[in-house]
Amino acid sequence: MNIAHLECSRCKATYDSEKPIQICDCGAPLLVRYNLDLVKASLRKESLGSRKADLWRYWEMLPVRSKEHVVSLGEGMTPLLKLNNLGPELDIPSLYMKDEGITDDCWDREAEGIELAR
Repeated sequence: MNIAHLECSRCKATYDSEKPIQICDCGAPLLVRYNLDLVKASLRKESLGSRKADLWRYWEMLPVRSKEHVVSLGEGMTPLLKLNNLGPELDIPSLYMKDEGITDDCWDREAEGIELAR
């Protein structure tokens, strides 16, 4: 597992990722913080192309302890579109937008969040 700890989005308090908790004592949601050195050691850009085109292709960077705990709702990948006109106008030459509008009819925007919450 590549999770280092949980961190409060407001007060920056840290919590053990092995204990089930979602909200900090101050009432703010917790964020997952990853051990990026472990992610870097276990994930290779070259391997992504051969993986199934779904959310779980990036499982090393998702809050799951092991691949055996992965649950899928059949969601797929949504395209990234380069914004050729707006990017240069904002002085951001490589500006992209994730197009969530091009999806399967049975898929909804909450599917990814629900899937991660299971």
